[in-house]
Amino acid sequence: MNAGRLFALSLVAAVLCAAAFPIFAGKVFDLEAQPFDGRIGGYDFPAANAYLTLLKDSGATQAYLTTFRQIDTVFPLAIFGLTVSALWGLWSRRARAIAVLGVVAASVYLMADYIENAAVASLLRSGPDGIAESAVSFASTATQIKWIALLACGLLCLTGIAAWLFGKGR
Repeated sequence: MNAGRLFALSLVAAVLCAAAFPIFAGKVFDLEAQPFDGRIGGYDFPAANAYLTLLKDSGATQAYLTTFRQIDTVFPLAIFGLTVSALWGLWSRRARAIAVLGVVAASVYLMADYIENAAVASLLRSGPDGIAESAVSFASTATQIKWIALLACGLLCLTGIAAWLFGKGR
């Protein structure tokens, strides 16, 4: 499969997942707090405990553990496909080392997201009364690594787009 086809397929999958989150896992998004996965700066023990209590009190824990996680199993893979195909398409001819760096950053993102998903599932199963600070710290670190890797991919893509745009005039 070439980069263009992978990009198109991944884009369709990512859009479908993004649309599916609020439709099928709306209970998780209807709360007054952001899901663990979206907290770019991570979270500490009191914040995790408060969010788990909110999920429990609203009856949304099961939605987070089932529907949300099912969609969030496909979504990271779609984002990985998008970033890898975009980075490879932008950089492989111009600077292969940067393309490879982008693939590594996207791989780190994917691994961190799946580790985060497993760690968050463990927090959800433990509930607000059963979580350990080390488990919260581990999940939060995975969340932050995920966002840092995705930011690196985004910056490499933007730099690649700028190089392509400015290189066209030559």
